[in-house]
Amino acid sequence: MKSNRISVDGVKFLPAIIDGNVDVLQNPNFIIVKRSWQPDQEAQSCPLCKVKFGGLKRRHHCRQCGHVVCNKCCNVKIPLPQLAIEEPEKICESCQPVTAAVTRSRSHLASMQLQSAVELSGMCKSSVNLTKVFEYGGFHTLLAQSKVHLDTPNMNIMTHIISALHTLSTCEPVQDFMVDTGIIRAICQVLDKVPGDKEQILLDGISSLVIYCKSKRFLPKVLEAGYLQVVLRLCCNTSDTVAVLSVSTLSLLVEDPSTHTAIIDGDKAALQRILKLAAAENPQMQAVALKCLNYLSMGSDWNKHRIIQEDFTAGKPMKTALQTETFNMQVWANAACLVANLATSAEDQAPLSDCLDCLVRLLKSDMTNVDLLSHVTRGLANFAKFPQNSSTVGTVLPTLVSKCLNHTDETISKHALRAILHLLVNQSDNTITELLIEGASEVFKNIARNLDMTDAMFKVLQDLCPDMARPL
Repeated sequence: MKSNRISVDGVKFLPAIIDGNVDVLQNPNFIIVKRSWQPDQEAQSCPLCKVKFGGLKRRHHCRQCGHVVCNKCCNVKIPLPQLAIEEPEKICESCQPVTAAVTRSRSHLASMQLQSAVELSGMCKSSVNLTKVFEYGGFHTLLAQSKVHLDTPNMNIMTHIISALHTLSTCEPVQDFMVDTGIIRAICQVLDKVPGDKEQILLDGISSLVIYCKSKRFLPKVLEAGYLQVVLRLCCNTSDTVAVLSVSTLSLLVEDPSTHTAIIDGDKAALQRILKLAAAENPQMQAVALKCLNYLSMGSDWNKHRIIQEDFTAGKPMKTALQTETFNMQVWANAACLVANLATSAEDQAPLSDCLDCLVRLLKSDMTNVDLLSHVTRGLANFAKFPQNSSTVGTVLPTLVSKCLNHTDETISKHALRAILHLLVNQSDNTITELLIEGASEVFKNIARNLDMTDAMFKVLQDLCPDMARPL
C-alpha cells in the first residue's frame, strides 16, 4: 500500500506501510515495512539531546525510526513483532511510547492488551505523540485490535480503542488516510456487533461516523460499509442518548437520495421503524425522525405512497405527532412539513384525511410560529388542489384570508393565495360567496402585488386571445 506524507499542524510525517496483506482487520498480526536507516555521516549530533557525536559519543540506530541517536537516548530494548523482530532491540526515547504500546498489543495477556489500548488512546489525545501513532503502527494496531476484541470479546479494551478512533476521526488531515485504511469499516463492525448496553462504545462509534457522514467525500464509504442498516437498528436502542444520536445520524444519511431505496424498499421494517420513532415520547427523537421522513418524502411518488401506507400500519404516528401537545415547535413544524409534502400525492388523498383535519385545527389555533404556519399553509394549498378536499379546506377560508393572506412572510401569503385560487377552481360558488362577505379585495390586492403571477396570467391570456389579429 503506497503511503504519502501527511502534514498535521505543520509536522510532516510518513504513516506506517504494511507489508503484504494491508487489510489489518483480516491481518491483525501485520508486519510494518522497516524504515531506511539514516547514514552515519548525516548525523552530527543526537536529535533528542543535541549532544554532538565524537570519540566518546557513539552513534546508534533506533530500530524503529532508523534515526541516528546517542546511547543515552537509545538504551531501551523491546521485541518488535510488528517489524518481524522477536528478539529485543534498541529503540529511541522518542519512539518508545508508541512502539512499546504496539508491541504490548501482541501479547497473549489481557492485562497487557488493555494497557496497550489505554496508552494508545491517551497518545491519540497528545499533540506530541499523535503523528507517531501513525508513523509506528499505532493506528493500524487500533484497527486490528477492534476486530480481535470483537471476536474475543473484551468490551473494556474495546472502550479505549473506540475512544481513540473517535479522537483520531476529529483530526481532518489524517481522515483520508484513515478511511483508505479501513476505519469506517472497522467502526461499523463494532457498532453492528457490540452489545446494545455498551453505551459509551456506541456513542463514540456513532459520533465518529457522524464526522464521515457529513462529508460528501466519505459518505459513499459509510454506505458501502453497511452503516445504514446498523444505524436503523441503533435508532431503537434502549438508551435515549444512543437512539437520538442514531436518528440524527440517519438524518444525515437520508440527505443523500441514493439511500432512499434501501429504506423504502430494502428492509421492510426500516420505514415503519422510523415512523414509530416519529411518535416517540422524546420530542427530540420525534423531531429528527420526522426530519428523516421529510427527506424521504421529497423523492418519488412511490416513496410518498409507501410512507403513507406504513403510517397506517404503524398506527398513524404522523397524526399523533400533529395532535400531541408539545413545547418543541420543531416537532409540529417537521410533521406539518411532511404532511404538506405527502399531500402532493394524487392517489393517496383519502388516507391523509386525518392529517388534513390536523392542519385545519392548527391553522384555527393561536399558533404564531412562522415555520409551522408556513408548512401548515403550504399543506392546505396542496390539499386544496384536489376537489375532494375543497369542503374541508373551505372551512378555514376566512382564517386563510385574515391570518395568512396578508402575513409579513411572503411565503405564507403566497401559499394562502394558492390555496384560495384552488378553492375558486374546485368550489367556485361557495368560495366566491365567502370572499364577497370578507376577503375579495385582499385576494385581488395579493394578485396585483405578485408581478410574476400577473405576468404569467397575461401571457396565458395573450396566447388565448392575442392583441393583434388579421381582419375577418
